[in-house]
Amino acid sequence: MYSVILLSGGTITHHSFTAASSDKRFYPKRITYLRVVRIVVERELTREDLDAKPEDKRYERLFLAYEEEGDESLHWTIREEKDASFLRRLLSPRMLELVEALTRNRGLSVTELVEALGRSPSNVYRDLLFLKRHKLLRFENKGRRRIPILTLKRITLQIQH
Repeated sequence: MYSVILLSGGTITHHSFTAASSDKRFYPKRITYLRVVRIVVERELTREDLDAKPEDKRYERLFLAYEEEGDESLHWTIREEKDASFLRRLLSPRMLELVEALTRNRGLSVTELVEALGRSPSNVYRDLLFLKRHKLLRFENKGRRRIPILTLKRITLQIQH
């Protein structure tokens, strides 16, 4: 069994646990420190990426497709580098629970998501806004319902011993 904990400065501590025979507790057997060198997030293109004509040449073709096809052209993948503080927040237990719930229960409104998670509305909404601020989530309005849609596809960590 392994437990991975992200520490400050982008260092991951990797523990290998072994069970004690008498009291069923787990004790660390080996600790390996890994340094996160690079964090790359892959996500879907969002409207916010193309609202104003981007200066970056990479987005020029995407912007032209967006102008011609509208929202149908938003199925492109964007890769961005993030910092260690972003990763620490994203890998927190509550955030992982939220991302898993968004993946499993597509189409739930924010209120239904709060009920499914059993958390306070303000905490869930704060986590949703964090994901939106990093463009890993977008909201769709269907009547009075606000539905969070996950745009996160993959997180790649480049680590070094």
